Amino acid sequence: MEKKINELEVNMVVNALSKESIMWRLYCLGILAGGFRLLELNEVEWSHINFDENTITSRRNSSSITIDMPKWYMDELKLYHDNCLNRRNEGKEILSPFQNSDPH
Repeated sequence: MEKKINELEVNMVVNALSKESIMWRLYCLGILAGGFRLLELNEVEWSHINFDENTITSRRNSSSITIDMPKWYMDELKLYHDNCLNRRNEGKEILSPFQNSDPH
């Protein structure tokens, strides 16, 4: 029998993630909100993210898949993106939003 997560459990996960770094929070919420597989998000680059359309394009098997993401998620991802641009201006290159999120 398939068990679905209830609203209380969702709130517990979101509250726990609020204590994590923004990268890890966005990584985990991207999996939950977008249905991504772990390694699919690892391969996402900034060029795969469309902030105007609120979508993220990823590779799944041998094809690309574009996922509509919630606006609240994309707003937070945009803030993270802008922060990464500032870090790049300081000499730190951030090519991928989740480049340090290898689960292995």
